Amino acid sequence: MSNNPIYLAALYTGARMNQPHKSLFGSYNPATPRQKLEQETQKRSEQLAEEDERKLHQYEMTQHYMHLAALYTEKRMNQPHKSLFGSSHSLFS
Repeated sequence: MSNNPIYLAALYTGARMNQPHKSLFGSYNPATPRQKLEQETQKRSEQLAEEDERKLHQYEMTQHYMHLAALYTEKRMNQPHKSLFGSSHSLFS
């Protein structure tokens, strides 16, 4: 066996072209290119689903706080002299 880099490169290239799904060092890689693509697609789909859930939760929380702010504003406009927490106290009583 030669240590000539050109010879080694030719061996590597030939092996990769003839059996692209196998390792050159004897161990078999069970994932074919199609299976790898399917695995990557599945993984990306899961990531996108998690991201969508996170964005939906953010949106729901934003809507919740906007609703609370609207209630607070309405209460302050209708009864500006009363406390929102039940006790009626004023500086001018």
